[in-house]
Amino acid sequence: MKNTLIILIILLLQIGCKKNNKFDKENISIQSIENTNVLKPHKKVIIHGTSDDPKALQYFNLINNSYLFGTDHKFLTKNISTDSIYIKLDSINKSQLLEVWAFGDTLHYTRVFVTPGDTLQFKIKNQKLQFIGKNAAYNNFYSALENEKLMYRNNPYKGNIDMYKEGVKAIYNKNISFFEQYINENNIHNIEYITLIKDDLKFEYLNNLIQPRSVLVKSMGWYVQGQDGVLSVIDDEYKNKENLFDYRNYIDNVTIEAFKKPDLLNHSWAFKNSFDSFIRFYFVKDDHLKYTQKSFLAEKEFIQKNFDGELENYAIARMIREYHMNGFGYSEINLALIKGLIKEYEDKFTKPSYKEKMNEFMEELNNFNFTLSNYALQSKLINPAGDTTNLGEVFQRTKQKIKVIDFWASWCPPCIREIKKVKGFKNELKDKNHVEWIYISIDKDFDKWMKKTLELQEYFNVENQYYLQGGINSSLAKSLKVRGIPRYVIFDKKEKIILDNAPRPSDTIVFKRVIDDINLKE
Repeated sequence: MKNTLIILIILLLQIGCKKNNKFDKENISIQSIENTNVLKPHKKVIIHGTSDDPKALQYFNLINNSYLFGTDHKFLTKNISTDSIYIKLDSINKSQLLEVWAFGDTLHYTRVFVTPGDTLQFKIKNQKLQFIGKNAAYNNFYSALENEKLMYRNNPYKGNIDMYKEGVKAIYNKNISFFEQYINENNIHNIEYITLIKDDLKFEYLNNLIQPRSVLVKSMGWYVQGQDGVLSVIDDEYKNKENLFDYRNYIDNVTIEAFKKPDLLNHSWAFKNSFDSFIRFYFVKDDHLKYTQKSFLAEKEFIQKNFDGELENYAIARMIREYHMNGFGYSEINLALIKGLIKEYEDKFTKPSYKEKMNEFMEELNNFNFTLSNYALQSKLINPAGDTTNLGEVFQRTKQKIKVIDFWASWCPPCIREIKKVKGFKNELKDKNHVEWIYISIDKDFDKWMKKTLELQEYFNVENQYYLQGGINSSLAKSLKVRGIPRYVIFDKKEKIILDNAPRPSDTIVFKRVIDDINLKE
């Protein structure tokens, strides 16, 4: 599936399209402030600027990463005129990095360092954003770095992980050298600032190692990160090699101690993303599909053993979110686990952004009844002959059989490997265990799906190959939260969801055990 960063970009664009041309009413209470345990003194931060691109001011956003997931700073007022903007931020009680996104004729993105009581001035002119006045040097670093074009997004993984690592390492070294030169030229001696930026650069580097950039966003010309970590992209590369991939050397022998920096939770999206990714894709050893019951329990145990305080709370909250977003809990087997974990941390999640998100997840989980809605069952499917049907009709033709939906796409190498790898195993389950395989593609391009389907014809069963109209935006995909592929959903003979994110069929022992358990219960 397209990387979650693509989704982030889309969300930010949507956020950016919310206009605000007048002051909002201020309504700040003790309950509004993120740390509700201790109400710390705080001063307002003022940001004002001018632009020769009015649209950039209309769609000017400040992202606060101290929340569970970086979103617009929640306590601010804006006043926007044709060529100027005045922003007043509240609830800033200590220094922190904020992200700036301004969507005008060009995209302006940077990070700024604010402290309580600050006044920041900027101007956008000739498609460049620059801070001016007092402490301008602190806030122009990331824009200056952007101008150097030392960007990870321009260094894609193209089939050779060693070359990719060399490129990432070179960018990081140049970024650090540029920063050293920058602070010397601008006479910056603030230790807090220098340490923070160096940490942010380091974890941005580690984040690009653990999740290589392998997906091209054609509209922007950027490469973004794959969803399943480095092992998914090197699977093809190393499958015919005699030597094993040296994971530890690849990530510079980083240990868990490097991530025990709770202060960075308030500043750096790079730290937060790499923290979560290193737990899931490196520190927790798991040979099976991610977002399964086994990986859920392993991650929970690892986090509780190795972290405490805010690091533990963040890691657990992020874990709950990632598993929920990838469909975990939408089956009878897993529902109690994820609801139990939310309940276990109910009193520990004191920050409003944590509580709000957990309440949202719990409401969705409580409404789940292990069956697909009629609306989802009516999602339009097209077979290779061009005939249209829907999943409800497919289920009617497969009564009294266990059903496995295989969500895949023509552009997904792991999906295709799975289709090819276990043809015999699938046929055995079909003949001996009454299992019906249903292949549903989430391709956007119908012709590409048809072409790949014809190439794979010998591996499919003839009757159950379908193109899903609307792909991941269809009601079927949304109901099952299909955000990553390959994805396998197992239904019993009465169309009840047994596992919404089943192990890959190539994990034959575990997969067979699930099927046997269903047959024993019926």
